[in-house]
Amino acid sequence: MYKLFNCSYWLIIVVLIATSCINNEKHDCGNKVSVEFTYKLYTDDMKHTEAFHDSVNQVTLFVFDENGLFVMQKSEQGSALLDSKYRMIIPKLPGDKYQFIVWGGISKASFSATHLTVGVSSITDLKVALCKLKDCVSNEDLTGLFYGSYQFDNDIKKKNETITIPLILNTNRFKIFLISYGDDIIDSSDYSFQIVDKNTAFNFKNELSAELEVTYKPYTQGVTTLQELGEVHEDLNSVVFAHLSTSKLFANHSASAQLRIYDNKADSILLELPLIKLILLMKSDKCGDSMSDQTYLDRIHSYSLSFILEKNVWIQKNVIINNWTVNLNEVEF
Repeated sequence: MYKLFNCSYWLIIVVLIATSCINNEKHDCGNKVSVEFTYKLYTDDMKHTEAFHDSVNQVTLFVFDENGLFVMQKSEQGSALLDSKYRMIIPKLPGDKYQFIVWGGISKASFSATHLTVGVSSITDLKVALCKLKDCVSNEDLTGLFYGSYQFDNDIKKKNETITIPLILNTNRFKIFLISYGDDIIDSSDYSFQIVDKNTAFNFKNELSAELEVTYKPYTQGVTTLQELGEVHEDLNSVVFAHLSTSKLFANHSASAQLRIYDNKADSILLELPLIKLILLMKSDKCGDSMSDQTYLDRIHSYSLSFILEKNVWIQKNVIINNWTVNLNEVEF
């Protein structure tokens, strides 16, 4: 009976503190934790800039105690996050250790999180998943999904503490180009594009929590020219392009991620390639073994892939990935 009363009493105190402090926009409570979020935007050559305020428009912090019991959460979004001085303020809590889990972009536009109950839900109940799938198909430009975690050792003697939680991006964009060689004029409707993977839901560790296969289709598709793309080549003509957006890519699930392009007139697959293995070829060339495959996938999120057609047949020699040419004759998949 004592343990039950003690636990219930503690939870009531936490809820009262959270309610009185978090709902106060002026953050007048004397004991607080200021949480800063960072996000490094990387280029292909691994240079980076700080881009949290330009990239993240919604952020939610989930707090769990040292036993993994849900304590509280707080969300903020919109113009407040644009301020370079932005910090999320939460009250100091009575325990010694806490686990902070951060998800950015779970505003139900593309991703949503499970509902948690204070004092009842555990950290393993926290899941984030794609929320706008229709028949296991996603054809939208997904809202950026961000993840971060932090083990907080609470110094109860300190009235105020400031911590920094780095975030990584969980979404990717692909620009795929089919470029005709010679005088052939190609039509956008003659081709269909897909990325197939099993990456719809994530747990509190940002690991896969389900392996439901999803088919990503273009959110935009059309025809352009190399001149419109800012390039000139006398032997190359029209270009079919497709833009696709996917959630997180996992290096240890590379067999499940496939890029497929269909020839609609012939009702056949024009090409099928293992997507993750393909883009990791660029990592091997640029970074060697100095970086893990997953770290690379967690840093680079924008890919341009170009394939050249001759008489409506893919010339199976080179693929251009982010302006870097891969000779497929020298690659084993």
